[in-house]
Amino acid sequence: MNATARRQLAMSEDYEEVKGLIRKTVHDFRAAHVRPGTSFDDLMSIANEYFVRAYDSWDVSKGARFITWVRNRVWWGLMDAHKRASYRAAILNNTHEDVAHMADNVRAPFLDVLDELSVDARTVVGLTLSAPRELVHTAFTREKGVRPTTFRAALRKYLRSEFGWDTGRVRGSFDEIRRVLNDEGVSLSKTGH
Repeated sequence: MNATARRQLAMSEDYEEVKGLIRKTVHDFRAAHVRPGTSFDDLMSIANEYFVRAYDSWDVSKGARFITWVRNRVWWGLMDAHKRASYRAAILNNTHEDVAHMADNVRAPFLDVLDELSVDARTVVGLTLSAPRELVHTAFTREKGVRPTTFRAALRKYLRSEFGWDTGRVRGSFDEIRRVLNDEGVSLSKTGH
């Protein structure tokens, strides 16, 4: 038996031990955060994906029990997936109120000009004000041998990978936001001038 087969067998055995916990976590999450009608099977699929991530990242030397590690990773994975779906729904609705609500009451000068922006530019604003965890992670995590990226570069990459935008569409959205803000007298420079 090769190493991959041994790993899959061990993971399968560990999964059988925590399968009930994963189902309960999905049930609890669904009751607390998800609208009725959301498929339990879809949530289980997400939970199973995060079980694999938890299995791969668990380190006994860090002191967490495996069952606790799995439950937390699955719960936060469900939260991330739920947030992404909520962001996309609000962004696709493209209403000033939805995007402003996503900002968690952040008062930024450009909230007043949201109605002047195109759908794409509103998407960029929405993601900027309320960034999903993986976008923030990409922007602020330095990997060995790789220089840290800016939030803007991470946002561009995210728009290409998650929304399927090409470079021109991304650039056009950023340019539109810059133009509208300049028209309103809002400075985008780091010094505020």
